[in-house]
Amino acid sequence: MPTEIQKLLRFLDEVEVINFYPLLNQTQKNIISLVKSSGGSMTQAELKKYFRGNEDAMIRNVKKLEKAHILKSYRSSIKVFVLNYSLRKRRETFDKVRHILSSNNEA
Repeated sequence: MPTEIQKLLRFLDEVEVINFYPLLNQTQKNIISLVKSSGGSMTQAELKKYFRGNEDAMIRNVKKLEKAHILKSYRSSIKVFVLNYSLRKRRETFDKVRHILSSNNEA
């Protein structure tokens, strides 16, 4: 009979393979790609440069990505969009959790 930790490890394996990317439209994929390529964060002004003439669509899609917790925005004197840290570090995070759970299972 599997232990609770073994069940959690199996659950992690299942969750890790969930891929939301095919559910995104091309504009959303472009936004994520641009933010990723700039190191994980980008100002609204920088992002708008890539969407000249179609800024309304960019803003609508950014709001959808924020609602889905894929992007976060921060406002100081300028608005900055940041790719959700857990998505950027997903593989690393799953590996650490697996290691911790496996270590607890051996004890």
